[in-house]
Amino acid sequence: MASIAPGAPALEGRFRRLPPGKHGLRRETVAANQRQRVFDAIVLLVARDGYSNMTLRQVASTSRVSRRYLPQLFRVVSKEQCFLWALDQIVRHAIANTNRAYRAEEDWQAKLTSGFGVFMGEVLDRPDAARVALVEAFSAGPAAVRRMEAAAQEFERMLRSTYAASPERVQLHALTAKGIVGGISRVVRQRLLDGELDKLRTETDALVEWTLAYHSNAAAGLAARRIADPTPRGASRLAVSIANGDERCRLLAAAARFASHHGYSRLTVEVVAREAQVTGETFRRLFPGGTEECFLEAYHRLGADVAHVAARTGRSVQGEWPQRVLASLHSILWRIARDPVFARLAFVEVFSAGPAGISQRSWLIQSFSTLLRSEAGPETPLPEVTSEAIVGAIWQIAHQTVTRNATHRLPELGDLAGYLVLAPLLGGERAVQEIRAHA
Repeated sequence: MASIAPGAPALEGRFRRLPPGKHGLRRETVAANQRQRVFDAIVLLVARDGYSNMTLRQVASTSRVSRRYLPQLFRVVSKEQCFLWALDQIVRHAIANTNRAYRAEEDWQAKLTSGFGVFMGEVLDRPDAARVALVEAFSAGPAAVRRMEAAAQEFERMLRSTYAASPERVQLHALTAKGIVGGISRVVRQRLLDGELDKLRTETDALVEWTLAYHSNAAAGLAARRIADPTPRGASRLAVSIANGDERCRLLAAAARFASHHGYSRLTVEVVAREAQVTGETFRRLFPGGTEECFLEAYHRLGADVAHVAARTGRSVQGEWPQRVLASLHSILWRIARDPVFARLAFVEVFSAGPAGISQRSWLIQSFSTLLRSEAGPETPLPEVTSEAIVGAIWQIAHQTVTRNATHRLPELGDLAGYLVLAPLLGGERAVQEIRAHA
């Protein structure tokens, strides 16, 4: 099959059909033209309206390829299969181009910089395709998420091999590599959501510098170790409200609990009302936006409570700012580990809520980024993009742990997560010293 080019021509010429009648073109040429038009239509529709709003009828109408030909062209019969086919083209194109740039260089740092530049160029040159892969894919179901995880692993392997080929032979921990790729993805995703891709042009050098901060063997001695919970005792604010008989909070807790056990897609007004022991009329009065409004508010409140506890934990520590940062981080890991309902919502079910859920997820990660900058303090100025990348890195390794049904093991990652936070601020050696001092 001919390859699809994510860098497509201008919109007015993108969906132009081939001349009708006897044009003398080979069947393969006609099919390739149709595939390109269908690909461009999927990218346009999903980037503009979201995966949930795309239909095969729209794809056929926009691409000007009859819907009856879609199974013949792609062996696909469903909306999901059509989207996955387009996603595969985007991912393969990005990986191939990045790999090509990477292999063209001899020096390890030049490899990293060149590959990074090509990746960012892909995003800036075709933001609609980037949005499909880095935003909408997470609303398209487990198969799309698995594809994006596989793509991330390709970039992680590239990064680890680059560091291993440096004169220092740095052995980058697998979770550190995962965190770096996750942090970069987080920054790009946020710029796409905010419509601020131009910021990436000025932030690319800072992201490369952040990545290079982990070029050190200082963390080689760090291993999984179950850290102590530094969190001050006390019930969550949501739990207190429920105990006081707050109907709204009972509904929020019921929605969160049910979604975590049975999935967001199965939430209904009747189910949540029954679980909360209130009437459906009460639910509709309190949440006129339905189950989506209830779910998103539950997510927001639970996430805000985690951020509140983390900030309170950091303030309770007597010591220099690195120790406050570590205490806050460890508090977050412990809180997620002890609350499987929030863990499931934060790392799995939030994607099922579509663009609104992804926006809430971004808000929560951003709140932790703000907390990190405030705890580092004015004596350690931290660029916003660096704090975003660091928190994105932590969120990525937490995501992997939760989705592998190992949520209870999050506290064991405290030292490695601490290194992700402190190494860009202190350097590898000093970061490890602070981590060991915190023990």
